[in-house]
Amino acid sequence: MLVNVISNIQQLFLLYTQPDITAPGVSVIAAYTKAQGPTNQDFDTRRVLFNSVSGTSMSCPHVSGIVGLLKTLHPTWSPASIKSAIMTTGECI
Repeated sequence: MLVNVISNIQQLFLLYTQPDITAPGVSVIAAYTKAQGPTNQDFDTRRVLFNSVSGTSMSCPHVSGIVGLLKTLHPTWSPASIKSAIMTTGECI
């Protein structure tokens, strides 16, 4: 019985949670380490300065940069004010 209750709570949480702010995270051109080749395969001996990368790790810097710029321009704004400014001036795509 307890397992069913926990499972139902988890399903409701996943159903009703969503990100408030998102950013581009697909095929972002970014600086790349010379420790690995662009394919991350052992046989790939190529080394590049930049690579096209996808994922949440590429999306986060976009939002972080915007937050940093807003905090610099408006040092007295609270985190909630910054979030509100981003959410009310962004465009849905």
